[in-house]
Parts: sequence; structure tokens; C-alpha cells
Amino acid sequence: MVYVVEDWETVEEHAGHGQGYYQVFPRGKGMEVRIKVGTLGYKKNFEDPKDPLLERIMKFCGSNDYVEVKENIWDEYFFK
Repeated sequence: MVYVVEDWETVEEHAGHGQGYYQVFPRGKGMEVRIKVGTLGYKKNFEDPKDPLLERIMKFCGSNDYVEVKENIWDEYFFK
């Protein structure tokens, strides 16, 4: 189970140094970002790629060596 929070600050405060993962999905003119650390999750849509919060989130993910996830595949379908 992932516990999704509304405030990015909550993730920054409680993420610690655990392994984190993130995904970026194109959405029309903008994008959706999803971040997961342990059971804590955050997701948000951004219309402006230069949004200060989006830049802050991406910097945080990079400086904490979070892994970018490109796709989700069930185990039994990964190797055909």
C-alpha cells in the first residue's frame, strides 16, 4: 500500500535516506510526477515545466539518487 500525501514538504521531511523512485508522465502540455519512498507517495500534475515546485522535486530526486522508473510490468510478463 502507498500512502499518498498532498504536501511535497511531507516527503522531504520524512523520506530520510531510503531508496526512492519516481516517474514522469506526459499529460497534454504538462506532466504528472509520481514519487515513492518506502510506503510514502506523492503525485502532482504540472502545466509549466519550469514550475518552481517541479524543479525543486526533480532536484531532490536527483540529489538523493532516486531511480527513474520508465514502465511497470508484472513479474510473470517481464521475461517472455
